[in-house]
Amino acid sequence: MIKISIKGGDVFLDDEDFEIFSGKIWHVASNGYVVHGHTLLHRQILGLRPGDGLDVDHRNGIRSDCTRKNMRICTRSQNQANRGPATCCKSGMKGVTWYRGKWQAKITHMQCDIYLGRFESKELAQEFYQLAAEMLYGEFAYHLRPEQQNGNVRD
Repeated sequence: MIKISIKGGDVFLDDEDFEIFSGKIWHVASNGYVVHGHTLLHRQILGLRPGDGLDVDHRNGIRSDCTRKNMRICTRSQNQANRGPATCCKSGMKGVTWYRGKWQAKITHMQCDIYLGRFESKELAQEFYQLAAEMLYGEFAYHLRPEQQNGNVRD
């Protein structure tokens, strides 16, 4: 694996993909993706073309980590399943909100909200969300990362 500092941040890629990267001026955009004009590095590495209807999921949530072990081709729905909590999320946990004096868990599947219950602790609400996510999304279920265990939201 290679770590290269470029305008906007660092990019991580496998040794064998350095040739794709070299010879162009790349930068890390404000949304975290590594770009050259309108070309997204992660899509180029995986051989995807604009308009093909496919997405690339970054398993660890770090968009500038373009190593092959971190990327997988997926549908838009699968990619959204592995998305972390919104930055405005007060609980710091995906699917968990404070509602009428308790922590509420809900999950969205096939454009429908599924109510999972109200709980005394946000940790218990998170456990219910996580079980539902694993049942519905399988390997694409979002998992709280170690730095988020105390409610810290990822950048």
